[in-house]
Amino acid sequence: KKVLRSSTKTIVRSILGSYFGSLGFVDMLLKVPSPSFGWKKKTKTLINMPIPHDDEPHPLSPESKTAVVQVSKLLDVQGKFAALCRIYSGQIKVGQRVKILGSAYPADLEDVTFNTITAIHVPTHNSNEERVKLSYRSLDEIGAGNVVILHGVDATITQSATIVGSNSNSSSEFDDDEDTEEQCVFRPLRFTPAVVKLSIEPLRPAELPKMVHGLRSVLKCYPGSHLVVHDTGEHCIYGTGEVYLDTLMQFLRQYSDVEIKVAEPTVALRESVAGTSVMGIVGETPNKRNKITITSSQLEAPITNALTLYQLPKKEEKIPGHFMQEFGWDLLSSRSIWAFDYERGSLLLDDTIPDFDDVTSKENFAAAKPSIVQGFRWASKEGPLCEEPLHGCKVKLLDAVLAPSSIHRSSGQIIPTIRRTIHASMLLANPTLLEPVNKLYITAPTSIVDSLSPLLTKRRGFMTGDSPVGASTYSVVTAYVPVMDMFGLETDIRMFSQGQAMVHSLFEYWNEVPGDPLDSSIVLHPLEPSPVQCLAREFLVKTRRRKGLNEEVSIDKYLDEEMKRQLLLAQRSGMDEGDIDMEDGEML
Repeated sequence: KKVLRSSTKTIVRSILGSYFGSLGFVDMLLKVPSPSFGWKKKTKTLINMPIPHDDEPHPLSPESKTAVVQVSKLLDVQGKFAALCRIYSGQIKVGQRVKILGSAYPADLEDVTFNTITAIHVPTHNSNEERVKLSYRSLDEIGAGNVVILHGVDATITQSATIVGSNSNSSSEFDDDEDTEEQCVFRPLRFTPAVVKLSIEPLRPAELPKMVHGLRSVLKCYPGSHLVVHDTGEHCIYGTGEVYLDTLMQFLRQYSDVEIKVAEPTVALRESVAGTSVMGIVGETPNKRNKITITSSQLEAPITNALTLYQLPKKEEKIPGHFMQEFGWDLLSSRSIWAFDYERGSLLLDDTIPDFDDVTSKENFAAAKPSIVQGFRWASKEGPLCEEPLHGCKVKLLDAVLAPSSIHRSSGQIIPTIRRTIHASMLLANPTLLEPVNKLYITAPTSIVDSLSPLLTKRRGFMTGDSPVGASTYSVVTAYVPVMDMFGLETDIRMFSQGQAMVHSLFEYWNEVPGDPLDSSIVLHPLEPSPVQCLAREFLVKTRRRKGLNEEVSIDKYLDEEMKRQLLLAQRSGMDEGDIDMEDGEML
């Protein structure tokens, strides 16, 4: 009875103490693996290099003399940016000169800078019965296995990085010319896709440079977000959700001291295809000396998921066998894979028939491969519908007639031609728009679970099940709702449940937007909600307007006159062209 009359904090401490015992903290310290042994499991998924054998020295071993530090994010510490780091090996000292390998390294060998550590802090806290206050303790030197905050290294770090110390005994010396090609580099951290978009601009246009500077600084503390500036000058911040962007904007206003106008939030889109190109699209380079034939089709969902989740083998020689075992591909198709786009879930296949007698053509084709791959990545970054990234596309290279001279098949000729041809093949493969869908976990009283279904149905969502929470009157409801219709949903659920329900959401998958985005017969009325079957067209038109593009998607800029005539002849010969009418000058 005495405990029940005390404060809530004392009651909770008494209950947890009776359940876990008085030695719970000691037991945790005994069970948690020591950093001296736990680093081996972590490095298998963290470093971007082959794992050495057991008898070889490991660069991340705590016994290694070279300091290797992983930077996870930047923090705002007492008004200045500092790096939150984990030391895996070596010693870090104040005044030590270190090498910073950015997130683009080793693909970009120039993403290397040198800085000096000015201070080392360890986060601590002072607690009593009234409050808990975070504080920082300064150190001059610290070793492997610790999580620390480093000052003086934030200038060139955007999201994550790798810090490498000097091999010399002196803490102030570092060889700037040392070869960094074999350095141990941590992979960039993976975050939930940023699918919510927010357009902002300063209230006073003269403060635009100040806002941009504040944006670049604030985004360092929010690694799950990124900034995109369109050709129209529109600044768009991408985040994971409403609350995430609300917190970011509050921090931005305080940091930059600029009044900012915010538009209505919207979502990021993806472009894909629902079929296969009706015929091979022949792209000719501007100098008329190279011709490349390409088709596009929809990539299988299991392969797309494996790409976006980085579940493919790290070694290239193991990829063909993996595709044969896991996805049922034949040997020829699995060996014809040229490039992956992991972030967007697309791939490029070489489906050409080689001429074994013509050695020169084979050499020219191999020399043009880097340019073709680069053109594929450029096409994947911006699609033909509304310049949004691609998702789940399979691009096949059917034929390539290349000039014998390397000057006539340079990257300036090949790259834009590949991009233009891929976009044209997509427009002839039933292009579609994809929208993000979130998975919801709604914790609510069991008595109102059945009443939540109408709220979700109004927002194009649906429930998949519910499970009771043990020893309570609550249940956890699982549901799926498109992110476009999720704005304000949590507020509606809380009002409906009188504050008893709690909503937790996370990104789940990309789903096709209902309707045909290229159906020009659909009339969109302002300030009126569009029917479900018109949403794809509405998303396309509004996105293109916002980016300063024409409302209609024209195929004239992707095909030359010869290709138009071939499509027109194919249509007249009775081929199934769907709704495509390729009269010269017409829109698709």
